[in-house]
Amino acid sequence: DELGGGGLQLLTDGSSPVRFVVEKLVPEGPAARSGRITVGDIVMLVDKANVSGLSLPAVKKLIIGRTGTQCSLTLLGAASGDSYDIVL
Repeated sequence: DELGGGGLQLLTDGSSPVRFVVEKLVPEGPAARSGRITVGDIVMLVDKANVSGLSLPAVKKLIIGRTGTQCSLTLLGAASGDSYDIVL
């Protein structure tokens, strides 16, 4: 079985608690195709689980799944300051 991700690269911003910020969208990946996620948005929940206090590898593991499966994310928009949900 192949593994796939949401098509986004994350980084931590050094805050406490750590926040997971979208650093890059993979061209033609699910995140880029969604048209909603932008660089600078903050991942708050993965499949309704709070990611605060997790490590970056742990968050990536939550997002990565078998190809063809879905993952829901709740993000905080960098520009708007509003949270939004998306399924990738």
